[in-house]
Amino acid sequence: MNNEARAAQRGARAADAPRRLPDWAFFLLKLGLIAALLTLTFTLVLGVHIQHGNRMHPYAEDGDLLVYFRLEEPQVGDLVVYRHPDTGQPSLSRVAASGACEVELSPSGILLINGRPQDEQVFYPTEPLEASRIPNPCALRAGEFFLLDDYRSIGLDSRSFGPVQREDILGKVVYLFRRRGF
Repeated sequence: MNNEARAAQRGARAADAPRRLPDWAFFLLKLGLIAALLTLTFTLVLGVHIQHGNRMHPYAEDGDLLVYFRLEEPQVGDLVVYRHPDTGQPSLSRVAASGACEVELSPSGILLINGRPQDEQVFYPTEPLEASRIPNPCALRAGEFFLLDDYRSIGLDSRSFGPVQREDILGKVVYLFRRRGF
């Protein structure tokens, strides 16, 4: 076989072979796919919130970074990130009650749900706020959540603005990063 025949044979094989992307284009394609996957994950499945203030002390402190999961229904006791009814900004509180029930705050600082005292792991009494806009007791409807801050003495929670609708809850906190010391 002469040189011309070999060159023609190589050319025919090269024409039949699929074209390969240059390395830089393949890298950019991978980078774009990773960016799209992360964007979808952090807009549809997960969210990130930075805690401002010490309303959730001792669980979360000022500057802590929280990751929340959007696809799970919050339960009583869960820490949730929600859209604050007055400001529209994301905020952090704990679910004290949900669904059709009655929440009462006794003058002695005890939280009552449907007339029963709740066994909570908080250090501060749950007293009604003086400037509260909600009745005490407060009746919740289906799809509503009564949220309380852990640091109840300075909290601005459902005691001041009332129950929060399900669509205003952004997600359940699944991980907390202490940003102190970074």
